[in-house]
Amino acid sequence: MAPNDQNLLEVFVEEILKQNGYNITEEVRAQLVPQFVVEAERRVGAALTPHLSDTASEQLTKFLSEENPDAKQLWDFWQKNIPDFENIVKKALSDYAVEVKNALANIKK
Repeated sequence: MAPNDQNLLEVFVEEILKQNGYNITEEVRAQLVPQFVVEAERRVGAALTPHLSDTASEQLTKFLSEENPDAKQLWDFWQKNIPDFENIVKKALSDYAVEVKNALANIKK
């Protein structure tokens, strides 16, 4: 996983919605995708943060205090400072996907 022109978390969320029978119209995208992406970002950050050293944690705090932190730089920071980065991200997103699927199934009922 690596950032590119299209936000990978948006793609991830849109795929979950498609798998659960939601058409990804502009209306659905505008209403649901941003909310789910913010939560996915929070979950990934929460999963990664405990694996940081004290020094890296201080660097992250400083970086995130910038007015507009760069997503690619943040991604590079995580990869550099967390040896098992990919597996931790995959697990966090997999767990989140299950929760989203369950929530969407309850909405459909």
